[in-house]
This record gives sequence, C-alpha cells and structure tokens, in this order.
Amino acid sequence: MSRQFLWGGTTQTRCVHNVSWGQLTKPKQAEGLGFKTMRETNAAFLIKLDWKLMVEKHKLWSQVLRAKHCNSRCDIDMFQPKADASNTWRGILKNVDFLIQGLRTDIGNGKRTLLWPHIWADSKPLCQHTLNDIPPHIQDNYLRNYGMPKLFGNGVCS
Repeated sequence: MSRQFLWGGTTQTRCVHNVSWGQLTKPKQAEGLGFKTMRETNAAFLIKLDWKLMVEKHKLWSQVLRAKHCNSRCDIDMFQPKADASNTWRGILKNVDFLIQGLRTDIGNGKRTLLWPHIWADSKPLCQHTLNDIPPHIQDNYLRNYGMPKLFGNGVCS
C-alpha cells in the first residue's frame, strides 16, 4: 500500500522508481526519509499490546489472553512460551524483551516481588549483579521474606 502511494502505478502498469524503498526507510539522520517498515510498525504494536495486557487487567480481551496463556496471572513473569500458543501470543513473546527493558516491578508489600529475578532496584535484576551463583533454596524468595517491617509493613511501600 505504501509503495503504491509513493510510486504510483497499478498491478497492470509499472512506473520508474526514482528512490529505493531502502532509502525511504533509512533514518533521517542517515539522509533517508525515516519511513517505518511494516516489521517495525508491527513490533511497536505488539509492544503496546504487551503493555496493555499488563495494565488493562480487567478488560475482557486481556482476561481471555491471560486465562489461555498464563493461568490468569498478571505480572512481569507471565510472558512464558507455550507449545500450543496462538499467533498473537507468539508475537507478544517475540517483542516482550523490549517491554521488560523499560519495566520496573512495583514492590508493594513485598509479597509478590522476587528478590533475585525481578527488576526492582536497578536496570537489571539482582541475580545479574552477583559474582557467585545464588543458592537454589533462596532463588525464589520474596522481598517480604527478608523481614524489613519498616519498608514493607505499614510504611512507605504498603
């Protein structure tokens, strides 16, 4: 559709193209026109869908997708691959890393925030900052388990 608009012509007639599609899709800083490819546009749409899936918890479409693909969970860890995943879910998973890069976990009362794998204190989870392996018996500990009553009780984050 975009190509026909730019260059004219029909399916029966051809026109001379003075500018290549590659030149049109180059960024403006690289002397292109900055057009987005359909792949980039689709990725942006799917990232927005990832975000809305987490934020719009009570919308019917969100509840249906989460019920089918993640046991109705609604957190940062719900984006898991499944063998019988729909095309929509596979597209969501393909682009979820871009969303996760910008997300931070809301600590709340600490009951749902995992200490090591969740991104809550920095741009990376704490498990990526350690020099040694984390012992298996504490890998899935929640922040609340570390007994910080002033932080997680009736204080700042409750």
